[in-house]
Amino acid sequence: KHKGACIGFKTKALQADYKSDSYFSKVKYYRKIITKNLSRSREAAIAHWACSKGKNWHYEKEVRIILGSRDSEFVPFNLHSIEEIIFGCLVSEDKKKNLENLIFNLKELSWIVTSEMNMSNKEYKLEKNKRN
Repeated sequence: KHKGACIGFKTKALQADYKSDSYFSKVKYYRKIITKNLSRSREAAIAHWACSKGKNWHYEKEVRIILGSRDSEFVPFNLHSIEEIIFGCLVSEDKKKNLENLIFNLKELSWIVTSEMNMSNKEYKLEKNKRN
């Protein structure tokens, strides 16, 4: 509902951390749901579902990591692989400032850029604008 934030990562930095049994895949954006047959290839069907989204999200240009055999819900990552934080268009200014204060008060995170999504005045779409 556009009330959260997205973490943008440096893809090459993450690839260096997750090389063994993981792979990266660009998300494919579709107008309609494309079904896959689990009985033919379970792995291919799961990979398809994990890396598919509706066409209206194409502006994200998302890449997903399939983490192989890890059985943890939360996977640690190197903080230096974070490139930016993007706020949804309905995140309050107070929440944005609180998170930015946390980030920019830590010298080890000072390179992170923050952006926000805003409704376009000219088209039915969202636009990303830098904050700092």
